[in-house]
Amino acid sequence: MEERITREECGICHNSKKEGIHIYHFFICQSCERKIIETQPEDELYSYFVNKLKQINKRTQYS
Repeated sequence: MEERITREECGICHNSKKEGIHIYHFFICQSCERKIIETQPEDELYSYFVNKLKQINKRTQYS
């Protein structure tokens, strides 16, 4: 049986990656996951990550 490697677009960096996590419909690559975990609230990237993660609750509506 052949294993198929799929790539997905990271919701944080928008790069196509094959490994990461899903939170609901939102994909986060391993690199961004690590950056989020290591970012302190006083870092300037903190608010960027918070705003990106707010998109987890937003669903794309197809009509």
